Amino acid sequence: MCSEIFFTKKEYEYKELMEKINQCFLLNEELPNKVFKKPYNKFLCEEFDLIRDDRFWENVKTLSNLSNDNNVIFSVLNPSPKSYYYHYFGYYSIAKLSVDIKNEEFSNLIEYAPENNEADSIFFNSNIIICIPLSKKWAIYADRDFEICILAFDDGYEEEVKSLLPRWLPMEETIDTYMYSLFMVMPEFLEHFNMSKEQIRNKFMENYGNL
Repeated sequence: MCSEIFFTKKEYEYKELMEKINQCFLLNEELPNKVFKKPYNKFLCEEFDLIRDDRFWENVKTLSNLSNDNNVIFSVLNPSPKSYYYHYFGYYSIAKLSVDIKNEEFSNLIEYAPENNEADSIFFNSNIIICIPLSKKWAIYADRDFEICILAFDDGYEEEVKSLLPRWLPMEETIDTYMYSLFMVMPEFLEHFNMSKEQIRNKFMENYGNL
């Protein structure tokens, strides 16, 4: 199956899916600020590159089983689904996916190269990625610059999630592992925050330190 089939080309479908995304995320915010609109109160983190690994889709299936969901919305938010992907390639970088699709099919989606331009595949050209079930009981926000995925979820799942997804870590451990090199070198993109390393660390802990 051509992976482009998974992406929506219809504006009304795009608007419907974006409305559900908008219910979960503060789309004008960025890390380390709060990016979740829905009042999730539990957070765990993984490294960004998980999305490019088969384990990501397996994790999505596990979470969907816990929340009794059959479908998820998967989207690249940066670059823009509309002003970039639709403008240049004729489809929105947003898809409603059955959790029953195979790992290989999800990998093909990530690696799909519009107009045979590999550099514009999600694998290479994606700064912000999100994934939510239709129930909105959990949400994943992935930021390439900060090199992490943040899983937010409701009360009642923490023990099961920690048991079933052991590589997802609390924020404090994430800063010392997945984000360790970032805080060692302080790349240029952090300069616009006008905050010290310690202030950025504290902001992450303030907004995502709860488990």
